[in-house]
Amino acid sequence: MKFKKSLTLIEIIVSIAVIVISLLGAAALFTMSMRMTRESKIRFNSAILAKDLMEEISTKKWDELSSPSIVLGPEFGESRAGSTELTYWDDIDDYNGLSNNPPQAIDGTVMNGSNHPYPNYSNYRRSVTVRYVDDTTLQPAAFQTNYKRIRIRVDYSHSKNFADPDHTFNLDQVMTNTR
Repeated sequence: MKFKKSLTLIEIIVSIAVIVISLLGAAALFTMSMRMTRESKIRFNSAILAKDLMEEISTKKWDELSSPSIVLGPEFGESRAGSTELTYWDDIDDYNGLSNNPPQAIDGTVMNGSNHPYPNYSNYRRSVTVRYVDDTTLQPAAFQTNYKRIRIRVDYSHSKNFADPDHTFNLDQVMTNTR
């Protein structure tokens, strides 16, 4: 007597379970990979935005005044009001307090995706702090020194709620007065 080789109901159910578990694992890996790719892109864009602004700031003079001031920020006549162009800022500390969303190029062009060649950075905010720092500890100083620490902070917020950003990137650089 010949027996037909066939699958039982149990074998079919076990086979389906193995396939489903495999597909769920693959889907979880795919989802994690997509999230990591998105986060990597956000970190990369943040680093580019911070680096570009730091390069711009580093081309400026230490201070335009003959005797540098303890007050950091734009001098009289260099107000941010009425002008979005950063070309009027001529020394490092003029950038202190800068905060813009979406970020702007040096000529005032908004980087929101509609202005070629800039991509859409409307979910990013750049802010700058300039502080005098102690020459030995590099900690903030309450007095004028020959060292300024520039911190550029780039925040990313999917919902554009920058009070609680999804990602934050900081770039610090200390510059010296070489006069």
